[in-house]
Parts: sequence; structure tokens; C-alpha cells
Amino acid sequence: MSYTPGAGGQSALTPPPAAASLTAVNVTTATIADSAVGLFINAPDISNSHGQWWLKALASGAYTLVVRLVPMLLSSNFNCGGLALRDSGGGKLISFEQNVLTGVQNVAIVQWADANTRSVNAYTHNTGGTLFPWLKIHDDGTTNRTYSVSQEGVNWLDILTEGRTTYLGVAPNQAGLMVCAQGQPTAMTVSSWAGA
Repeated sequence: MSYTPGAGGQSALTPPPAAASLTAVNVTTATIADSAVGLFINAPDISNSHGQWWLKALASGAYTLVVRLVPMLLSSNFNCGGLALRDSGGGKLISFEQNVLTGVQNVAIVQWADANTRSVNAYTHNTGGTLFPWLKIHDDGTTNRTYSVSQEGVNWLDILTEGRTTYLGVAPNQAGLMVCAQGQPTAMTVSSWAGA
């Protein structure tokens, strides 16, 4: 049974793509591997806030990317894990992440000038320690891109809507996963990936 965005939730997980099908960008010490529950990313502390990314091609036009992921974030200077969008031509990226910054857990949408350099937080909010295992990015193909979070993959809270070419200047042509590991190691389990 495959996952239909907006229905099914945890009872209908869709296997993520194989680790070997994702292209690494700026990966230094982190690893990604297939596991019994999907994908597992292990990122040792590198004392640097740069992102490590694994991406695949994203078709033009409308898409909905729905992923169940659980980052393992220790209370440290800066650790994060989540989804990624990228314009491979210009090199800019957007992360839809959960992070810990000086002990505070947040959900954030971050604009990156390149794979190393965080530029601006388009959205950030202290979650009070709540983890949102389901993340969704929906692009209507003409106007807007919407980011949403969920506890169970059925009911969604939209947290930001922006123009579909915001920051990148074009619609992204890659989507995938990302982590940061500054101050402490970080890991992330990805158990479902549907769409895009």
C-alpha cells in the first residue's frame, strides 16, 4: 500500500529511495545507509555549522514531498536535520529542518547561500521540545510553495507559504535530506518518503 499525501499516515509508510540513488553535496564525515526501517544518516561532530546534503532530481511543475524523519538532536550549539531543496545551477539551498540552537529545539526554514553558508531564517519557531516526525513541502506548480508539519502524517499544520521561486530565483530542481553536526554528533532516521 503506497502513501497518499494527506491520508494514511503511519499505517502506510512508503520506503524512501535507496541511499545509493542520492547525490552527496558537501558531505565530509557523515554517512547515509539503507537500514531495516529506511535510511539512516550518521553525522559525527565536525565543530562546524555547515550542512551535509543528499539530493535527487526534482521534476519541474507541481509536486508534494512528504517525508517521515526523526532527527536525533542533542542539546548543543547547533545540530539539525530535515528536508532540502536546491537549485543545482546557482547552488543555493533551502532547508526545512528541526534544530537545536543553544539548547532550544526549533522548526525552521532556512535559506543557504551555498552548502556551507546559512543566510537567513525565513521561518523559525521554538517547538517547546515537540518533535514533528512528518514534514511536507507542497508546490502548486504555478504560484506557491507551502511547508507543513504533522505528528501522524494525516493532519497537517501549515507553517509557511511563499512564492515557489522565493530565494532560489527559480523553482528548485533537486530535493532531499540534510544534517548539521556542530558541537555534538547528529543522526537521522528516514522511514517514509512519498512524492517528488
